[in-house]
Amino acid sequence: MGRSPFNTLKRRRLSLGLAAGAVFTILLHIRSITVPRPISAPTYAPEDPKGRSFVQTRYREDAGAIARLLAAWPEDKPRAAIFVLARNQEAMGVVQSLNELEATFNGNVSAMYPYVIVNNGDFSPSFMQVVERSVAGRCFFGKVPQEHWSYPPHVSAEAAAKARAQQAAANVFHGELESYHFMCRYFSGFFMHHPLLRGFDYYWRVEPSVHFYCHLQQDPFLTMQSKQAAYGWNIVRLELMSTIPSLWSTVFQFLRDNATLLHPNNGLASVAPGFSRVSVTDLTVTEHTVPYTGCHYWSNFEIGSLAFFRSEAYQAFFAALERSGGFFYERWGDAPVHSLAALALLDARAAIHFFDDIGYRHDDAMHCPQAPDAVRHCSCMPAVDFNQHQSYCKSLQRQAGLLGQ
Repeated sequence: MGRSPFNTLKRRRLSLGLAAGAVFTILLHIRSITVPRPISAPTYAPEDPKGRSFVQTRYREDAGAIARLLAAWPEDKPRAAIFVLARNQEAMGVVQSLNELEATFNGNVSAMYPYVIVNNGDFSPSFMQVVERSVAGRCFFGKVPQEHWSYPPHVSAEAAAKARAQQAAANVFHGELESYHFMCRYFSGFFMHHPLLRGFDYYWRVEPSVHFYCHLQQDPFLTMQSKQAAYGWNIVRLELMSTIPSLWSTVFQFLRDNATLLHPNNGLASVAPGFSRVSVTDLTVTEHTVPYTGCHYWSNFEIGSLAFFRSEAYQAFFAALERSGGFFYERWGDAPVHSLAALALLDARAAIHFFDDIGYRHDDAMHCPQAPDAVRHCSCMPAVDFNQHQSYCKSLQRQAGLLGQ
């Protein structure tokens, strides 16, 4: 049977319409990206004493400048910073992320929150100048203290190397990368103590080469403050269980030893079906009878309360994980660590906030708002929202009110 010319024309028009819509979305997003200005920066070799002097002087100056900034901070504005961990080779990725964040939020006069950018090594002078001259906001640069990016005394570097080799042989994602283990440990237990974050109450973690798609109508930090929220997220996904074989048993034992720290309105049942407050006091219940699903908030996007991460409860939680050696002998990620801590120690309904209005993409996962009144401010397509298309973490989304009960 031959094709109807009318139906063929309809299909062509539909295809053209979809293509035009896609092009419009791309152009709208491109318009939000600032092209970095040409930059003339000093180019010192890493071993050049002039380069080292330049960088160390800048670190000292920024420590003093950020203290002065906080001393003059407006009383009605949340004390918040954009926090970035980056390496020298990621300069343009940092510029891209911050340009898009400024185009969608932080470039507003009422926002303009400072950027705290740190490196486990020394930044190059050119990195600092490229980033600083390419964004409108104030930039403060610092270095991760050596003790926060190294092995704790009770962990054997030799044993950790053997564990990484075993993880590589077993194809554990990033298990062979020593720096990745250090990074996960850093974000799990130390970033909140960086000297440049002293005096701040909130942080927004931003990574190089991510994308922001929505022009925000509300200040996320004001949202956190007004709701008295401690942790904000917008993508849920499943952890690779080969990276965390003993994490849940370690967390479960910590809660059993510190049952008073478990919040009465905790949300652990959303990631460990059957879990309840009595799970940690009933000795017939084990981590195997209420197993962890691996679902977690993806922490490359997170907006959080530094008071929570500095609290005695969270620090005790991290200390128990640190003692186990799992950040090195296994490949524990900071995303499940943060998620399990938030779900255990906080009022999960009141203190954990879903930032639906922030369109965001990192690697293969994108969040795009579903509500018409939110997505009209965005250059993303709701149909490609990661949360809507994965079926294995619906309980965690439901706990946050993202799905109906």
